Amino acid sequence: MAFEIAGLIAAGAAVIGLIFTAFQIRSSTHTRQLELLDTVYHDIHRLEQDYYEKYEDAVPDKQKGWHTLFFQQLEWFAFLINNKKINDEQSINYFKKAFIVWCEHIFADNADQDEVDNPEIFEEMKKLYATFTGKTIQKKNKMNP
Repeated sequence: MAFEIAGLIAAGAAVIGLIFTAFQIRSSTHTRQLELLDTVYHDIHRLEQDYYEKYEDAVPDKQKGWHTLFFQQLEWFAFLINNKKINDEQSINYFKKAFIVWCEHIFADNADQDEVDNPEIFEEMKKLYATFTGKTIQKKNKMNP
């Protein structure tokens, strides 16, 4: 009888331990996703600030280097969301408007026509933009914004 009770207690403790472990793994995964999102956002934000402070009125060759860094960072952000590396809907929705603005006002304004039109260039960014808006990114005419 004592062994049966001890067995039941051990089984109950094991179940509680498994539940606790599952909760900790889930919490750790969520925390890691938020850290990833925070890092990517700060990199994009820093590059955006650099654009307005250093590159907006720079010569085209100097802007091209900045464009590459910024567009690749947007691509990485989109990759993380598209491939469910970041899947917290509240966090994704929080950054949705900013991502759309970056695509429409920085990418569309500054990317080469081929970068905008070619579906294989910045594929993840274009895919996420389409998911968010139901549209494709269109290059803006500098004369007619």
